[in-house]
Amino acid sequence: MSLSTCSALGYTYADSFCLKVHVYEEQDNFTADNNWIVGAFFLGIVLGAGLVLLLAKPFLNAWEKKKRQDEEKLLGTVVESKANKKKSIVSEKHKEVAPETKEQKGGFRASRFRRKMKRLGSGKNRGQDAISKADVDPSLARGMVDVMLQTTSNSTEVEMADQDMAAIVTMESSMEEEKEVVRLGAWNAQTMYETGKTAQVISEMQKYRLNIIGISEVRWNGADHYVAPTGGVMYYSCRDHGLHRGGVALIFDRKTNKSLMEWEPINHRIIRARLYSRFAKLTIVQCYASIEDAADDEFYSKLQEVLTYIPKHHITIVMGDLNAKVGSDNTGFEKYMGKQGRGVRNQNGERFLELCMGNNLVIGGTIFKHEDIHKETWNSPDGQTRNQINHAAINRRWRSSLVDARAIRGGDIGSDHNLVLTKLRLKLEIKKKHQPPILFDSAIFKKSSIKRGL
Repeated sequence: MSLSTCSALGYTYADSFCLKVHVYEEQDNFTADNNWIVGAFFLGIVLGAGLVLLLAKPFLNAWEKKKRQDEEKLLGTVVESKANKKKSIVSEKHKEVAPETKEQKGGFRASRFRRKMKRLGSGKNRGQDAISKADVDPSLARGMVDVMLQTTSNSTEVEMADQDMAAIVTMESSMEEEKEVVRLGAWNAQTMYETGKTAQVISEMQKYRLNIIGISEVRWNGADHYVAPTGGVMYYSCRDHGLHRGGVALIFDRKTNKSLMEWEPINHRIIRARLYSRFAKLTIVQCYASIEDAADDEFYSKLQEVLTYIPKHHITIVMGDLNAKVGSDNTGFEKYMGKQGRGVRNQNGERFLELCMGNNLVIGGTIFKHEDIHKETWNSPDGQTRNQINHAAINRRWRSSLVDARAIRGGDIGSDHNLVLTKLRLKLEIKKKHQPPILFDSAIFKKSSIKRGL
């Protein structure tokens, strides 16, 4: 057996065991595609931008929060400085403050604040019973801060800024006093001739923080007033004979009763009361109209007679159970009702609208937008029929003082009628008793020295 040498491995083997190995060397050549490069470049840009936005979002939120905190801090500083300024003005009794000139009154900051007060008083911002001191325009606050910082170098400008600040503080204090809201209620109790019914009505009155509540169907006898031990004074006007039917009443809380000037029992369907307030006297007419029968002609004629003798400048409120469905169609009565009524107009509704037109009254329950359950004032015993038959109307001159009018379903006095709540922006005041001036003090003659001299 011959031997052969395998050069590839460097060993010698027999021919039968020697394998030839061929090694081929191949070189890979890679060619780059331009389109692939461009696509990868744009894909990298998109992914990078998304990553930057994702990482920058927490920083943006933190920056906005810091900016908001700075604005609130600046606004708090301005409010605090105004309060301190007000205290300093009150404490300096001997310092004579120059009166505001016409140019100062017409300044940008004061006029802007007056416009805001006018908007608040026009009834456009409903549902806001109170406005806190912090509810100030941030731009106005920043403007006042800039004025105070820029005018420190000039004494004349500093004095003008102080006067502007005093005027703004005075306007704010007067606006806060005008924010008081009188809460009126009208309710058909169906009967007050039950043991404990008066205490139950007064309890619901206190629950809903009502200042005045008008009651229909009192069913007492005579006309008088009753001081409840649980709080409140009730003035009622009912039939004279022993039949316990009809009757109306007005209940005042103890504080509001101090503003009462006079009250008049007209008949068993109408009672009138007049209260003392800051701007104009408030006259309330509580009434109860029967369901469509012949007595309504007499009722509306008597009600018209009562309204005729009320001065035109008084704030007049006509409320109670009128059994009048005015509906939502205000065609021809746009000035006297809105489109938020409920039901279909009936004969009593026509008469009530004619009464409002003749006396320039606006029906409050048809103006404000509420759910139907907050418009319905009467529920049938079977629960299938609901209507809006209890109303509260105010003269158009004082329409802007009306804040809200709605039905309250939570009150429970055993009646199928709901409480009608009316909010009126008004400041009631206690009537001051008139004391005539003393022309001559006769008490001096009681002194013994004077008597001996005479």
